[in-house]
Amino acid sequence: MRILMDGSDADVFRNLNDYLPLDGVTTNPSILAKGKGTAEEQVLQIANLLDKQQTLHVQVVSTKYEQMVEEAKRIIEAVSRNVFIKIPVSPDGLKAVRSLRGESINTTVTGVYTTMQAVMAAKAGAAYVAPYINRISYS
Repeated sequence: MRILMDGSDADVFRNLNDYLPLDGVTTNPSILAKGKGTAEEQVLQIANLLDKQQTLHVQVVSTKYEQMVEEAKRIIEAVSRNVFIKIPVSPDGLKAVRSLRGESINTTVTGVYTTMQAVMAAKAGAAYVAPYINRISYS
């Protein structure tokens, strides 16, 4: 199990990282849109604070296969560290995960609500699966 901060504020991460055994940071377009500065600035600030064992998970905005793959490569190029590209679970997303895996680009599949989606993400080659779990899941 890994514990990741879900956010984009470098100051918050710095503070939490002093006290908690964080394994990294995950973010998404909604979080980045609410943050301070451009999405790229926020991601780079976080990336510069992580140690070598901590992971960074950055989500694509695109919803179509070709654009997801292109965007993933732009993110990898912009962030000079190992980054996991978050891809939403969808037919195009799973196709992108397979393609990126073939290029040795690590992915995290997000928006996972069912066990079958998690299985398909793993079979497509995702390194991580980010399930959405809430109290209704336990009913």
